Amino acid sequence: MLDVYVGFMDEEVSSILAPIVDPGIKRNREVLVIERGRAEGTLFERHMRSYDVDGGRFVGNVVFGARADGLDDEVQQQVLARCLDEEFDERFRETLRPQYDTSAKNKTGKLVINRGGETKDIEPLFSVLRFVPPSAGAGTAGNDFDPIVVIRSPEMGFQPNLVGAFLRAVFRALLRSKLGAGKEFRVNVYGAGGAIGEKDWPGTLHDISGSVYVGSRIVRDAQAAHGAPVFCGIVSFLGCKEDSTGRAFTSLPLYESAKYPGDRAKAEEHAKAAFEFLCGQDTGDAEWRSGATVHDEWFREASNTHTKALHAEFQRLCSEKNKVSLTASFFVDARIKSFARALGLHDANMEDFHVLEVLKSLHEEPENFGGATLRGVQLTRVDCDPPEISPEVQDLFGEWTRNTQYTRETYLAALRWGLYGAQVVHLQDAARSRWDQPFHWSLVDRKEVPDGWEQLFYPLKNGGGARSHVLDPFFVEIATDFLASVNDGKLYGVPKTDQGGRVKDQSKLLPELYEKPAKKLKRLTRGLLKAFAMLQSGRPAGFLYPSLEDLLAILFARDNYVDRECPLIPPEDKGAPGEYEIWARPGSWEKNTSVLASKLKPSGAIVDRALYKSANQAALQAHAKKLLE
Repeated sequence: MLDVYVGFMDEEVSSILAPIVDPGIKRNREVLVIERGRAEGTLFERHMRSYDVDGGRFVGNVVFGARADGLDDEVQQQVLARCLDEEFDERFRETLRPQYDTSAKNKTGKLVINRGGETKDIEPLFSVLRFVPPSAGAGTAGNDFDPIVVIRSPEMGFQPNLVGAFLRAVFRALLRSKLGAGKEFRVNVYGAGGAIGEKDWPGTLHDISGSVYVGSRIVRDAQAAHGAPVFCGIVSFLGCKEDSTGRAFTSLPLYESAKYPGDRAKAEEHAKAAFEFLCGQDTGDAEWRSGATVHDEWFREASNTHTKALHAEFQRLCSEKNKVSLTASFFVDARIKSFARALGLHDANMEDFHVLEVLKSLHEEPENFGGATLRGVQLTRVDCDPPEISPEVQDLFGEWTRNTQYTRETYLAALRWGLYGAQVVHLQDAARSRWDQPFHWSLVDRKEVPDGWEQLFYPLKNGGGARSHVLDPFFVEIATDFLASVNDGKLYGVPKTDQGGRVKDQSKLLPELYEKPAKKLKRLTRGLLKAFAMLQSGRPAGFLYPSLEDLLAILFARDNYVDRECPLIPPEDKGAPGEYEIWARPGSWEKNTSVLASKLKPSGAIVDRALYKSANQAALQAHAKKLLE
């Protein structure tokens, strides 16, 4: 039987892949990994060698979308790559290209695509990697067991039409190849999400059986005069229930707005209004939706018997014992969460509904998927933020960011941890001391705090010390993004790029630094990124630490800067000697332009992201291992 695992973000997929290739779990099965883009050296923010344990190893990858000719059909990864290449070549033009929204450039970065030639055409580019367990030799089929397949789905909540189209194409390729044709298979989806229920806190695990989608959708076969996609707002329920009698999907379309050429925001506003109405909000007040007025016929006729029956069925489905999530194509704010909570929903994310649509196709249309039989479905979500964030918590967070600095050793520990692949088990190794915990979030230790303070955070279960620690979200961000931001020239801001995502002027990647320090910094960063393999495969890695010291010496020296002001060095009247400003990844905190945590406005969205970043690595890694044991 084939076991297929699906994730979205790096930390979700790496958390599930690590225990899968662990020799103590399913050690006699090969693993095929489908990653978006060209996987070179690193895989899900970890070096590939960090997964090579106890004789098991990754044996390279095949890139398709770029080349897939002349492959050896006897090797499983190549069989799959060929089928994927054919499937995308056949399906991409008719199902994906018309749904690609070129106006959402800032929402597509996580989906790696090629734009070739002057026409700026788009094509998918994916890699297939093969992990060989100790019992198998490189270049062989491994053993008689069906492989485990790990799929990184495009993280495309802001372009929901693409999620289902890509996943459907991958499953068609897999199940129509000789690896899956006519076989039985199970699908496991694993990801992080946002808490909704009153008792759902960071680390809460949910087995999702249905989802309500609130958001926009691109209308097929419709296009505005200027070539922009046409959007409509929708609200719809889709559930999957399994019992002794079998598996059944329940689909309940609830609302579809008028069509809006090129106006995603308007379509989403109407979807939000319909959702709030379905949750019992009184539409008689013109100001009930922040002053926006709904003109749809659907609302004017909302009192008719048919619509009332539809509303009642919707609320019954959502209030059943099985857990239902909220899928949205926009950031779910506190208002939407409050209505979802009253409805009895759990976990907010951007993918569940679209994944369930694919699973429904797999269940009901086996003839389109190689005659394979879906035998099991598990959709698991881990809440990584609290359901509510009070103004008092926002104020305390703002006070902490304004008055906290890091030492050079905190930066070094975070960078070392990133080179270890941001694995919780290596936190103390990165600290280089059994007594120091630079990764601990000191905000948690406040003495005067509001009720429910401890429930806002996910504890590390004694993370190396005598008490339970909590990961500092900025420590996590430095670990996972700092070196890559230096390498990409985005440490102090986001450089201007062309339509293909390429930096327009490479000479201005680090304009704050003089040319000589900037070049040295780039060389150091490339060397550190290439040194991933030695550190993570257990070889002596002491040589990395002087390199990290050299890197920080460049960044923390005023004389290396054109205007003699390093953004990370606080003014003389702020902080103690040897302390530095906390780096906040530019563009990630409500599109922040400053790279300093002290400059962030403690809005609900920013504090929510901080709590989410604090919990997701630890919670995902802890739950993934338990799920696979």
